Amino acid sequence: MREIKEYSCAEVNLDYVLRQAVIQMHAIIRVFDKDGYLIRKYGVLDDDKDPVMRDTDFFRLLMGYGWQDCPHLYYEYDQVITAVIQMDLGWVMVIGPVSLVPVYKELNQKMIMVHHLDPTDRYRLSYCSREFFVCGLLVVFHALTGQELSVDDIWEKNFMNSEMKKRLEQNLVETTIMHQEKEMPRAPYNMERREMECITKGDKEGLRKVISEMDVGERGILAVD
Repeated sequence: MREIKEYSCAEVNLDYVLRQAVIQMHAIIRVFDKDGYLIRKYGVLDDDKDPVMRDTDFFRLLMGYGWQDCPHLYYEYDQVITAVIQMDLGWVMVIGPVSLVPVYKELNQKMIMVHHLDPTDRYRLSYCSREFFVCGLLVVFHALTGQELSVDDIWEKNFMNSEMKKRLEQNLVETTIMHQEKEMPRAPYNMERREMECITKGDKEGLRKVISEMDVGERGILAVD
C-alpha cells in the first residue's frame, strides 16, 4: 500500500476568494471598519442604490450584532437574507441582501420602499438559491477564520428552534411554487428543439436567448467562444 504523504496548499488569497464569492452568491460584499467606514466593496452597486448604504437604520442594525463565532443571518419577509461576519479584528463584513426565491415584482418593490431607495433608479434585488448562498458563506468564513462550519452549524446558531427553521423553509417552498404557477407556461420540448437548432446552425446569440429563457440565474454566463 502506497504511503499517503501530507499535502499543503498555498496561502489563501482573501481578495481572490471574495471576488469569486460575489459571483457565486450574487451578492455585494462590503468590508467596514469598527467605526462604520467602508474599507472595500466587492461587486458593482452605487451607494445610492445599495440598501445597506442607503438605509441608515438597516446599516446600524447590521453593524450592531457584535462579535460572533458564526456568520449572523438577517431575514426580511422570510425570503431575503443578509449575512454579517463581525470579527474581533475590528472590522465587519456585510454580504447581501439577496433573495432566496426567484425575485418577483412585489418583493422587489417592498425592498425599495423599506430601504428608502429611489424607485426611478431601477433597483433589482439579486437572487441566489439558499444552498449556493450558504456554501459561499462557509467558504468566505473559512478563508477569514480557518474555522470549518457546516450548513447545520449555520442554521443551529441562527435559529432559536427547529420550528422557526421549519417555518422559513416552508415559506420559501410555498413562495417559489406560487410564483412559478403565476408565470406563463413554458414548453420544454419546444425550447429543446430551438436549442438544438441553434447549436446545429452555430447561432450563439440565439442559443444565449433560449438559455436565458430557461435559466433562473444560478449558473454562469455562456462562454463567448
